[in-house]
Amino acid sequence: MLYSDFSIDLVLKQMAEVFNKKSTPTRICSVLLEAMEIIQQLRRAAVPPPNGPLTLEELREMDGEPVWIKSDNWHCKGKWGLVSVWTGPTGDKFAVYVFNTKTGATLYPNQEYGRCWTAYRRRPEEGTK
Repeated sequence: MLYSDFSIDLVLKQMAEVFNKKSTPTRICSVLLEAMEIIQQLRRAAVPPPNGPLTLEELREMDGEPVWIKSDNWHCKGKWGLVSVWTGPTGDKFAVYVFNTKTGATLYPNQEYGRCWTAYRRRPEEGTK
């Protein structure tokens, strides 16, 4: 059975009614089991967003958010960084800062994006570029 937004709303309404009134244990169990089935189906149907390289526009909209950085300068597979966006005299600029306990912060500016480094929403899966 495929659940729609309507059936999800109906179960949520039933759950609220069950817990706001005195209900039998059988009725409570029935509603909870139906809710669990809907949640499991939604989890199976959930598709993560694509994880291709982010565009410059996407990065500009991610101020303060973490991104996975791949750089031509590293011999490792990548590192987490934080996006920082600011307005300069020539307009909006951004950079990604990668923090290291030994060397401090490293700045990856937008001018080098796509040539020297690339950002992703999450760590790429093994076997992908």
